[in-house]
Amino acid sequence: MKNRNFRNNSNKKIYPSTISLLYPIVAMIYIATKTSEVSVTIGYGLSQLGYVMFFAGVYKGTFLVFNLDKRLQVFVSAIVCVGMGFMFINAK
Repeated sequence: MKNRNFRNNSNKKIYPSTISLLYPIVAMIYIATKTSEVSVTIGYGLSQLGYVMFFAGVYKGTFLVFNLDKRLQVFVSAIVCVGMGFMFINAK
C-alpha cells in the first residue's frame, strides 16, 4: 500500500517537466524545416531547453525529469544548455 502511494506522488511531480520537453522538441522540428544544418538544429533545441529549464528554476525550482531537485542545479543546467546551444549554432 505504501509503495503505491509513493509511486503516485512521484509521477505527479514528473509530468510538468516531461510535458515541458515538448517545446524544445517542437522547436527543433520547426528549425529543421528552415535549415539543413544539423548543428544549428541541435543548438536551437539545446538553447530552447535551457530557456525552459530557466523558467522552471524560477517558477518551481525543480526539473524532475532530469532528477534536478534543487534550484541551483536547474539554473546551472539551464546556463550550460544555453551556452552549448549557442556554441552549436555558431559552429562552422
